[in-house]
Amino acid sequence: MFTIYTDSTNYGISMIQSAKKEWVKQFVKDETVAKSLTAFVEAQTEFAKQVVKTGADVATVMSKEVGKWPTFTK
Repeated sequence: MFTIYTDSTNYGISMIQSAKKEWVKQFVKDETVAKSLTAFVEAQTEFAKQVVKTGADVATVMSKEVGKWPTFTK
């Protein structure tokens, strides 16, 4: 149900995180520091995508439950 939201958000996350990795590759010359920063960016990516997935899952469950609410007519 919320796949368009999830897909477009994940695409944005991937673009930003790829730019961060590329920046590290271009400007950080110390291999140890570069490896640490790249690992940090990858952890950020996983975290951000999990937040999006959790939000979409919660929204899906909530929308299904709201659909079950009784309607009151006069």
